[in-house]
Amino acid sequence: MAYQFVAVNEAGKKIRGRLNGTEAEVVRDIRGRGWTLVSIEPDTSNSSRSVGRLTEADLETVFSRLSYLAESGVKVDRAFALLSRGNLPEHLKSFLDDIGYRLNQGETLYQSLQQYSDQIDDIYLASIRLGEEIGSLGTTFGFIASSLQSRIRLRKDIQKATIYPAAIVVFSLLSLFFIFNFIVPRITGIFQGVEEIPWYTAMLMAASEVSIDYQFHLLGLVLGGAILVGWGMNQPAYREAAYQAMFRIPGIRGFLQQSEQIRFCGAMSLALGSGLLMYDALNIASETVKNPVSRNSLRNAAREISEGKGAAEALSNAHFLTEFHASLLEVSQDRDALRAAFADIAARLEEELNGNVSRMLILMEPALIGIMGVVIGGIVLIMMLSILSIQNIGL
Repeated sequence: MAYQFVAVNEAGKKIRGRLNGTEAEVVRDIRGRGWTLVSIEPDTSNSSRSVGRLTEADLETVFSRLSYLAESGVKVDRAFALLSRGNLPEHLKSFLDDIGYRLNQGETLYQSLQQYSDQIDDIYLASIRLGEEIGSLGTTFGFIASSLQSRIRLRKDIQKATIYPAAIVVFSLLSLFFIFNFIVPRITGIFQGVEEIPWYTAMLMAASEVSIDYQFHLLGLVLGGAILVGWGMNQPAYREAAYQAMFRIPGIRGFLQQSEQIRFCGAMSLALGSGLLMYDALNIASETVKNPVSRNSLRNAAREISEGKGAAEALSNAHFLTEFHASLLEVSQDRDALRAAFADIAARLEEELNGNVSRMLILMEPALIGIMGVVIGGIVLIMMLSILSIQNIGL
């Protein structure tokens, strides 16, 4: 069983935390640390409060507030305690409580956050470790929050860009469902007893019968596929395989490549701003690149830098960034200049990606409308020709 406790250490500092075990074991553990126990009670929240999946928005909220508190002179353990009392979702409060407890146990912030390494990028963890060592956690928190804001903004831009095309497709499918289930069956009754039916009418009637007979099967197949895809996207192996498959599609590859360049440049800016050397920053930032060919080329660039080659030349040989973007690094010699250059490249790439998405939508929207117009208009035309043909048959 877990117990919540309040104690005072030898320095007179009040400590709040949780320990597992019997009450006697917890009391003995607290006194063994040299702390004076103030209060202890069973932790009834453990059964209902667990740290769920942390989203990028959750992490951005935490690190942006930590940045403000740290810059205001609040110590990191006190900052986590203050944040956990705020108006936040339960899973986020549990996360803050857990980190605060680990800090009170004597762990560093880097060691505490390592328990969530599957949800927090290595580049952020490495920056926090260095920030603790050189005493610049406030600046590090600010860089991390800014990086997360850029990621969230990029994802939202892409999501907003797909809403209108998706609405067109859904509306068109609903229109087809209505036509095949309610309109075509009415026309079918007109042809009862007719021996020779036009081929296009027979095809339309067959499609309507299939839609009516198997519509629930099709619906179940679509829902099952959606559930399977949603489950698979939470599996790292499946997600990696799906990403690699999409990376081979010519039209999508360019967008994925740009998004990887944005993540990489943002990670480099964060790492260099946190004080990492170019070699270490490049090694860690390369882990944000999912394409194995590009990732290996960046690792080779890091090795070349460790052997004395310039950063601009090594990255140019990696062929990951465009020649124009790589050239921006040539005039940047020190770490601060390189950090600013990578931040500028990330901003340029993000603006370029938004422009490409906008241009794609300009072409996609009329194309979708045209395709669905041809399909639905063709069905309506077939129905009109079928009605006219029954008059000819009667003559």
